[in-house]
Amino acid sequence: MAVSLGAVLAMIMFSTIVPFLSQSLDNAVSELMGTDGDEELSPTYPANGASVATTTITLSWDAQADAEWYDVRISDDSSMPSPSLFTAIKSSIAITGLEIGATYYWQVRPVEDGKRGSWSEVWSFTVGSASGAPVPTSPVDGTVFIDELPVLTWTSVPYSSEYWVQVAADEGFTTILIDVEVSTSSYTIDQALEENATYFWRVAGNDDEGWTEWSVVSNFFISPTTIQIRQAWTFYADGSDWSLSINVSAEDYYEAKTTTRTLMFSVNEYAEYVTTTDAVVVEVAGILASMAESRNYDEYTTACFVLSFVQNLRYTSDEETTGYEDYPRYPIETLVDGGGDCEDTSALFASIIQSDAFGMDAVLVSLSTPTSDVGHMAVGLYLEGVPSVVTYTNDSTTYTLMESELLSWEVRAYRFGTGYRYYYCEPTSEMPIGWPTDIEDWYYTLIAC
Repeated sequence: MAVSLGAVLAMIMFSTIVPFLSQSLDNAVSELMGTDGDEELSPTYPANGASVATTTITLSWDAQADAEWYDVRISDDSSMPSPSLFTAIKSSIAITGLEIGATYYWQVRPVEDGKRGSWSEVWSFTVGSASGAPVPTSPVDGTVFIDELPVLTWTSVPYSSEYWVQVAADEGFTTILIDVEVSTSSYTIDQALEENATYFWRVAGNDDEGWTEWSVVSNFFISPTTIQIRQAWTFYADGSDWSLSINVSAEDYYEAKTTTRTLMFSVNEYAEYVTTTDAVVVEVAGILASMAESRNYDEYTTACFVLSFVQNLRYTSDEETTGYEDYPRYPIETLVDGGGDCEDTSALFASIIQSDAFGMDAVLVSLSTPTSDVGHMAVGLYLEGVPSVVTYTNDSTTYTLMESELLSWEVRAYRFGTGYRYYYCEPTSEMPIGWPTDIEDWYYTLIAC
């Protein structure tokens, strides 16, 4: 199985492809959403009129501090009669599937508070090789291969009777693993490559004047068929130590990872990332349920135990780990990646606790401060067996709260009717369910999931 991550990254999280959207419809959208002609951006890469030796290109431009996202349009006609439209959350976007020899024209504009700025100056680039070298065409950069080896392909060089192909373990080609000459514009790798590693390849052609320059360097990733999840943690309630280890399908992981993230217009759309019947969620939930049963934990302690498992995953920033300001992970991604941010761990906990192994009812809780744009996501959990007194020890200090002091919301229970109480579950730091934090006065939205 081969999975093209490069193609997905062109569309990932607020980067949705809308091919061949007509100019007239684009103008109608602009009129509906509003425009602000003062906000014009400047393209930065590739240079205007440049020749690029790859069929995948990352367009970039000067960022605008207040932009929520950017509209990008690209066409093979400078008048843009029917461009392809893209949306990007940051000041760059990867475009794949370009045609060799074609010239493309592109523009970008910012979007802020529903207002679209003016289109930038039109820049162009041509797909080809100024040096006469071949242009790699497949696989696109970042393609993941599972249980198969890649077929490398490239454009033909006129009058070339042979091609020189190199595959290396590093981008500088100091450790060359494959060094062959072939007579066609493709090469099927026929030797085993170590799994869980990225490989780099390049090609040159031999024409009437000798060998051309090397092509641009492309890369691919060889994945194992299974990926191991390992997690060890201590449950604060009784000081018990636990560990969980399972193998998950790499195909399932990359299927989730390459699922296109679309532009979210409502926090309610985060419910899509709660997957109670996912095979990995079901397996993890079953193991956690058996662990809790082995200690005869009651309902409240069991829920705290599951939450503790999630709380002990690493907190990671989307921007640092994915390059995107907001990238929601599916539970299998959070588990394999070993962590995520508050949206990711909330979706994971809501998935596990609502699976058949536990059968509890949960909602996602989107929180925001009254005075700023700072936001947070957590989980609200419906519980019947909440103890009258809850104790919590932190840094050798023991705290005690009455049940009435726990943070909760009395709302309609999505399974049971009205007037049920959902208790606050913080997914990113270790504390009992319902433990008060500094978010009591924040605005909140409860999201059925």
